[in-house]
Amino acid sequence: MTKDMERDLLSKFVVGLPHESYLCDIFKEIAPMILQAISSDMPFISYRELLSEKIDMEKQVIEASKRVSLLQAEIDTRKRTILTQQRDIDRLNDMMASVREKAAAIADFARKNG
Repeated sequence: MTKDMERDLLSKFVVGLPHESYLCDIFKEIAPMILQAISSDMPFISYRELLSEKIDMEKQVIEASKRVSLLQAEIDTRKRTILTQQRDIDRLNDMMASVREKAAAIADFARKNG
């Protein structure tokens, strides 16, 4: 039997099932997986396992993406904090330079008048 014959037989089988039956619902759901298994020369069980693994991996990717987003938000927050702290350090350095200049001027004044 060729793959085309198998696909045709499956399609006729699914179409021939009573529409108000569990079998119809079940086979309509799994028929695409069976067709894919036929096309890929993989046993259906292996294909279902691979499909299940793929779905699990997609869920893991979604969860990992969420974690990446949370970590990126944390990185952005920390970068803003670092920038604020750097501005504070720069301001304090400017103030210290001003204090040094004033202290030097006072010391110079004291030396000349002391």
